[in-house]
Amino acid sequence: MAIVIAAGVNYYINEWTYPWFLWVVFGVGLGISLRAIRLFAADFFLGKNWEEQKVKELMNKDSF
Repeated sequence: MAIVIAAGVNYYINEWTYPWFLWVVFGVGLGISLRAIRLFAADFFLGKNWEEQKVKELMNKDSF
């Protein structure tokens, strides 16, 4: 919705002589991409398996 409003304002102000609303498109796209990475790929790097392995490693280290 923000992109449509920005495009409308851009057209109203300067009739596409400089399409600055594309910066809005880039920013929204970047934000969506970063959220998708955090949602789907964050578990890949430091996921549940890493956490469990680290806890076991620290527990074994303390037991000696």
